[in-house]
Amino acid sequence: MSISTTPETPRDRTAEEIDAAAVAKNDREVKKTDEKQKQSEAEKGPHDGKYFVVKGGTCVCDKAEDPTKTAKIVVTSHTKHIINDGKLAVTEADTTMDPPAVTYGKCTLKPSSGGNLPCAPAFAPKWEKPYDNKKTQGKKHVTEISTLQCMVGGKVTIKTHGQKNSVSNEHSENSNDAEQMLINPAVYKPKLAPAYPIIENITLKTISDRPDHKPVASDADKKVEKIILRKDEEGSFVAKIKKGNVDLTSWAMYDDKGAKIQGVERKGTAFECKFLAVGNYKIEAYGIPITPEANDSKAEKKADKNALKENEEKHTLEVEVIVNKLKGKTLQTIDGDTFTRDQELNNKIGKVKVKVIEHRLRKDFPATFKATFVLAPNAQEIERIRMYVTDGLGNVLQDMGSQTGNSFMFIPHNTGAKYRVIAEYTHEDNVIDQQVFEAVTESLSVVSITNPAQVVRPETPMTFTAQTNYKTAGNLTGAENEIIKWNLNGAFVGTGSTITLQGGHFIAEGNYVVEGYVTTANATITMTGKTKESSNKDDWHFEVKKNDVDKFNYIGMPKVGKKTQLTAQYIMTPIDGEKTVWTIFGQTVIGQTIDITPATAGIAHVACKINYMPGKKQTIEIKQAVVNDVMF
Repeated sequence: MSISTTPETPRDRTAEEIDAAAVAKNDREVKKTDEKQKQSEAEKGPHDGKYFVVKGGTCVCDKAEDPTKTAKIVVTSHTKHIINDGKLAVTEADTTMDPPAVTYGKCTLKPSSGGNLPCAPAFAPKWEKPYDNKKTQGKKHVTEISTLQCMVGGKVTIKTHGQKNSVSNEHSENSNDAEQMLINPAVYKPKLAPAYPIIENITLKTISDRPDHKPVASDADKKVEKIILRKDEEGSFVAKIKKGNVDLTSWAMYDDKGAKIQGVERKGTAFECKFLAVGNYKIEAYGIPITPEANDSKAEKKADKNALKENEEKHTLEVEVIVNKLKGKTLQTIDGDTFTRDQELNNKIGKVKVKVIEHRLRKDFPATFKATFVLAPNAQEIERIRMYVTDGLGNVLQDMGSQTGNSFMFIPHNTGAKYRVIAEYTHEDNVIDQQVFEAVTESLSVVSITNPAQVVRPETPMTFTAQTNYKTAGNLTGAENEIIKWNLNGAFVGTGSTITLQGGHFIAEGNYVVEGYVTTANATITMTGKTKESSNKDDWHFEVKKNDVDKFNYIGMPKVGKKTQLTAQYIMTPIDGEKTVWTIFGQTVIGQTIDITPATAGIAHVACKINYMPGKKQTIEIKQAVVNDVMF
């Protein structure tokens, strides 16, 4: 017997059954999502969500006396991989810190009786816990969780990664709808605004590690000097917009051949760039592109044309990036006129006379020199400067002079000796620059003396000051004060750069000479005691005499019945007690200036003197006015 079956006809599911099926499906999806999330969590490594560390990132040491003391990481392993605003990525081989010495202050693992000794790091060759999946030139990258072991015992960890990890106002301001539409098709395509910005100028506002930098702006009316930057310095530029849409401000950089350097273009009014290679560059800001977007309407095309016309003169700054070096071949002197001067000499080359300039040094006086650079040297560059002094044979005088930074001071002692002060700067590639100052020592000498008076009254004190072959301004040493001597009419009267001779030296009327000198007095004096004036500037010739009227005068022609003024002139300006006495027309009148009104024509005898001195006598003719003609 066989058995046959007939399939049941399918029936519609009830609402309860449909809901139950939906719940079961949702449970399965939730379970599947949970399993995926657990799998993802399991696959995540310790570096997930961590930032790569870049040049300038900071780190701390757990054995530092001050655990908050930070040091910057210096990238030396490569110059290739740049991330986040042009900064070099730190690799596992970058174990150099800034500062290189006393990096984290004092080390708790080095106690002493005077406290903990300064940090002297001895880092392992590589960072631990680098990121395995990112390499530059075969070296793994460092992230926030990487550590560096110091062989002294401390562990170095990352404090700040050095990247900009937030959206800045500049980023926000530099975005526009047209660019967003290209990235996200869901954004509605806007109407392109032709209001390209008109740039007034661009300014280099700051240079990294140069707090004293003064901003330099482009100028359409005159050429701006090329800006010198040190390799690895970062410049911060800003554009000043005259009008237009600032969001469309663009930046570009060109090499010395005029080719645009790709990868450094920026948008917005601010532009920052780190110059990693030596060379000449041009930084440019512009408003409208060289090939503007094609616009449909006539108004937009006209706006484009006008903007192009206004931007014909692109605003640029030229930059030269160098490796710093000594500037010139000669050392700079500090307050050089106090200890050095130039002496012109006549030399012969065969039968030809040639004038040469020889530097002279002030004997027994501190001489200070400075090594000058194209750019003011930083701390690392100053460490590579050596300064010293040699004698005329080139022997280094080990115990002569002292160096402080890029300055050097020494005191030359031997008269007529030749010295060479030398500054040597050693570059990173061991090439050496040199600056030299060569001079011959000489003693101080008097070249002139000063005193404004050429005629003085008897018993008048006189003060004289010696001017030497060097600018002294009161800074003579004790020994130098002693070697300057003074003579009065050939007789020694004292020493020092300044001397005051009391009035007792000048009782008698007559001619006198005062002389300042160091080695030889050469003023000429006659047997009578009167001096004969010489051309030597270290002599001062003057006369001692009583004051009197030297002459008197009047203006115009004296006439009968007309007032005439007479004025006396003196050997010296009168002082209290020196009265001017006039005798005229049989009368005595007192005063420097007097008025007369003659009553009769003829010759008048006039005498004028001070007190009882001889004075001056003179005759004047007085005229009588007459009628020459009558007009009707």
